Amino acid sequence: MTQSMPLLNTLMLTGDLVWKNRAAIGWLVVIAAVVKSTTTWLALKVLEPLGAAWLYSILGLLIYTLLAVNVHRALLCAEKPVLSRWTMRETRFLGWLMVIYVYFALISALLGLVVGSMTGDALDLFSGDWTAALAFLLLSLPGAYLGARLSMLLPATAVDRRQGFAWAWTLTDGNGFRLVALLWVLPFVYPMLIPNWVADNAVLFLAANLVHSAGTALEVALLSAAFSTLGGLTFNGSSQEQTQLS
Repeated sequence: MTQSMPLLNTLMLTGDLVWKNRAAIGWLVVIAAVVKSTTTWLALKVLEPLGAAWLYSILGLLIYTLLAVNVHRALLCAEKPVLSRWTMRETRFLGWLMVIYVYFALISALLGLVVGSMTGDALDLFSGDWTAALAFLLLSLPGAYLGARLSMLLPATAVDRRQGFAWAWTLTDGNGFRLVALLWVLPFVYPMLIPNWVADNAVLFLAANLVHSAGTALEVALLSAAFSTLGGLTFNGSSQEQTQLS
């Protein structure tokens, strides 16, 4: 078992890292929000709703990758952000991100089908705003647990460490539920506090993207702090643990 990860200390470390790197993180948040809001706003005016939605999703994924890698490197490597650079590192990061998301989505969907077959109508679980939020949170916890255990692959990739499933699982041994609380339960509440701004006004649309980018950067900072607290920069594990699972 690796070292424990005290939640309070990790939150304090996150605040300290963000404060010390506030200028770099602020610049990243602004650039990411401006690029995403500008291109999406233009797409909404030119493309059909479905095409605009696809563009928004794809662009958001690419911008998230660049934002996350740069925040990780700013906090863990004291490196100056370079949002315009896309390398194999960013491609690997995006690949791991998609792998984690697919595992999370499959587990949550399977649990939803099981619960739906038991209750007769899965939609009854989502009859109200807070009911829907609670149902989604409970159904997503098993997937979130797996995602949290594998999430260390993201900052590791961002700092140019090539690791696999077994490495991440060993690194997070004994800290799975702490990581869920830090990386899933807390950020889960955050979007519910953001007003549901619509894209009818360009200024409000930009403001919404600024808030979203800031929240994203904060979540990435939490992951950086957890990675640092668990010793991810120096942890190697045995040669067997280094082997990537298929």
